[in-house]
Parts: sequence; C-alpha cells; structure tokens
Amino acid sequence: MRYSQGIQCVTPSLTLSPYVVNSHSYQLPKKDITRTPIYDDDTGAIKYYSEIPRFEKDNFSLNWGASLQFNVPLGRGVDLCHKAAETNIKNQELLYTKTSLEVSLHRLKICAEQLKLGVRFRPGSPSAVTCEDIEVTVKPSQVLPHKHEIKSTNLFLTSDKPGFSLFAPSTSHELKVPWGVFEKSLFEQ
Repeated sequence: MRYSQGIQCVTPSLTLSPYVVNSHSYQLPKKDITRTPIYDDDTGAIKYYSEIPRFEKDNFSLNWGASLQFNVPLGRGVDLCHKAAETNIKNQELLYTKTSLEVSLHRLKICAEQLKLGVRFRPGSPSAVTCEDIEVTVKPSQVLPHKHEIKSTNLFLTSDKPGFSLFAPSTSHELKVPWGVFEKSLFEQ
C-alpha cells in the first residue's frame, strides 16, 4: 500500500489475474500446388514437373485461464511502516486544520479592516460571500462615547454675581461647582 511522503507498506495480498490469449498463424506466400522437377536418369535433364496439390491451413488457437497469487510479507518492519503511515496521516490532518485556520483568520482580518474603513461588497454579489459572516464589534476594553445624567441634592453652589441667593427667584445664573462651570435655571416660577 502506498502513502504520501514516500511511505510504502507491504501488506499481505491476493492477486487474481484472468487472461485470454488468441493466436492465428499462416504462411506466405500462399501456394495451392507444389511443383517438383522430375529428372532423366541418363542425362540429368528435367523431364517434367510433378504437381502436388497443397492443402495449407491457417492455425487458430484461443487459450484462456487465470493466475492466482498470494503474497505474505516477512519480517517485523510491517508494523513500523503502518505506524509511520498513521503518524503521517495525523500530521496531514493537523496541517489541513492549521491551513484552514490561517485562511479563516486572514479572511477575518482583511474583511474587518475593510468594514472599519466603510468598504464592503454589495450584498448579493458573488464576492459578498467572502465577508458575509464577518461582524465588527466593540473591543472588550474600549469605552464608547456616551453621556451620564447626574442627579444630586447636596451641591455646594456659589456664584460670582452680586445679590445671588439660592432662595431668591432667578431665571439664569452661572454656577460654580467643584467639577466645573455651567448655567442652570434655578427655581423657575
């Protein structure tokens, strides 16, 4: 059995090889008559030719059969070879998993960068499939811009304007609070 990386393990095997052999034989040139010269005994001259008919036949043969072979490997290397093949298969599976992860991470990186730039494939286009399952979310430690409403009843308020009183009706005053300056309408009538 042959594996990748040049690993080839010999295992017991049974081989059945059927065969059919066809043959046809004949002679050329074909002659129907054999001419044999007949000689004069005294002079040695040819008196005549004897013609004998020939019955040439073509030979045909058809042979068929099967060959059966059984091979058993000898020695202790067979187990080591199978162990090497199993290790090689595991390594190939790990390499495939690693390559798939690298491709997915590269796709995630490129698609996220493009989405942050505001660029994407038009939905329904053939290339949109590339980034259709990519989603840009907020980073775990990132604080998004937001506003808080502060409500408190115990503020130490002061004013730079003369005649300011917290109890006097007023429409608008600039108030100083420990964290800054703002305008607020107090005690609106």
